[in-house]
Amino acid sequence: RDVVERGTATSIRRHLPATIPVAGKTGTTNDNTDVWFIGMTPELVAGVWLGFDKPKTITTSAGGGSLAAPIWARTIARYYEANPRLTVAKETQWQPPTGVISGEMDRGTGDLATDVTLAEQRYTEYWIEGTEPAELRLDPWKIFSRGALIF
Repeated sequence: RDVVERGTATSIRRHLPATIPVAGKTGTTNDNTDVWFIGMTPELVAGVWLGFDKPKTITTSAGGGSLAAPIWARTIARYYEANPRLTVAKETQWQPPTGVISGEMDRGTGDLATDVTLAEQRYTEYWIEGTEPAELRLDPWKIFSRGALIF
């Protein structure tokens, strides 16, 4: 869901209400010859691809989030408008299936969150049970330095 809430597909929210939860993935090939967005809501999954039969650059700034995601969002918005009974409470729509577990991650390190991870740096990640990280890869108390900078 991060790609829609904070990432390259935030343009979706101009076309689709925040009451409809969305997750997705954007994509862009080398030289911007293809762009796509694959998105899902609790009720629907759809994808939009843009490109040419003979590969050529769409535009130098082409991206899945800027071109394909808005098309996806407008299409999905029309579907929800025509089927208003599909929209249910946002909090109840994203229930992981059996065998999928979640955990808190640290956005800054990409590792498991610890007691020292700030709230705004935390995000939820999901794994098939048994594939989740068992331990920290990094020492959260280690001081990292680069030149004169310490962080």
